[in-house]
Amino acid sequence: MVAYLNLDEVIRIIREEDDPKSKLIKKFKLSEIQAEAILNLRLRNLAKLEEEKILTEKNDLEKEQSELKKILKSKKKINELIQNEIKQDTKDFGDDRRTTLNESAITSQALGIKLNLRAVIQ
Repeated sequence: MVAYLNLDEVIRIIREEDDPKSKLIKKFKLSEIQAEAILNLRLRNLAKLEEEKILTEKNDLEKEQSELKKILKSKKKINELIQNEIKQDTKDFGDDRRTTLNESAITSQALGIKLNLRAVIQ
């Protein structure tokens, strides 16, 4: 969107500056990835960018952002998302246990732990 709205300035920077990437980042407050993407476009492609396409993409990203914000605000939704991902991973990667548990190898014994004032276990 920034490249389209400031097309003449972007072209001037690309043509005249020794380090156009850093200049684009400073001037238009872009990330390195965004600046690199602009530099990788051909100038004719920059000129052909359609505002409608860019606005549609912007709207889609804003919708996705609002959905993600809703998820982040709700512990319930976060937990549901985690549960669904774990269930899906279990379906995709889950298989039977390949080793057997030997109960006789598990022993119970006393263990002393010392914790100092800095919460370091010694």
